[in-house]
Amino acid sequence: MALEHLVCTELDDAPKPDRVWLTFDQSITEAVRCVTNTAVEVVNLVQKVNLAPQWLPCAYQYDGLTFTREIELFAGPERILTASSFVNPNGDIRNHLQALGSSPLANLLFQSGSSQGHARTYVSTNGWYGRLVDWRVANCSDPLLLLELFDPQFTHAYPIPPT
Repeated sequence: MALEHLVCTELDDAPKPDRVWLTFDQSITEAVRCVTNTAVEVVNLVQKVNLAPQWLPCAYQYDGLTFTREIELFAGPERILTASSFVNPNGDIRNHLQALGSSPLANLLFQSGSSQGHARTYVSTNGWYGRLVDWRVANCSDPLLLLELFDPQFTHAYPIPPT
């Protein structure tokens, strides 16, 4: 997914099925398991230090570099989303991200003591809608910025996650 073409948008600009997923505050992995009744798989695309995108706030980079973990989440053959986690490449959270391997990010984010930032930025690129969410992970001093872009084929096929 070309992140350089990422643009900020309003929640109301997204199609209604996407909006439900964009505002969902629990584990996407668990919600997908429930609505699809299928095992969820994380495909590790990239874990590396690279140049920070121009739109990335300074808290998630150092000297213009960021550590990025990019994955795709699948339920059976269906792609659910692509996700990119951005952290300071010298920060303590980098080791936690790398240790996840092919485990879902939810294993780190939904542990006791972690919290979502209240501000959420909605974005789109090439017909995909997503969100940028700031996280504070338990026992880590540096923040994590999570970008999730939802596959429109999935959000339209499964418009309502469980409550």
